[in-house]
Amino acid sequence: MELPRRVEGDVRIQLGRPVEYLVSSLRDIAPCEFPYLARRLSGFIQTINTVNKGATIHLVLSMPVVLGFQIGQHVGLSHYDIQLYHFEKGGYVKVPSVKR
Repeated sequence: MELPRRVEGDVRIQLGRPVEYLVSSLRDIAPCEFPYLARRLSGFIQTINTVNKGATIHLVLSMPVVLGFQIGQHVGLSHYDIQLYHFEKGGYVKVPSVKR
């Protein structure tokens, strides 16, 4: 998910495989749009989970931190097998999952 900074090319190169799903916006997103986008993006994650029959979703987020947090509120813990990545020192690193 790249909102608004493009990351698809970096992710493809660094993870060594194509990006299967991409949510992107070329414009800045107003904070008043965050709740709507969080609902839509969490629904998109649910669709990906259904289509891929519960396989691990490797998720890279490039967006305002508040929007990422709101998506997390909708998705919740332990509903999907999601592997998150963090951009650090020029590359993406896996982040350990949060457990209840």
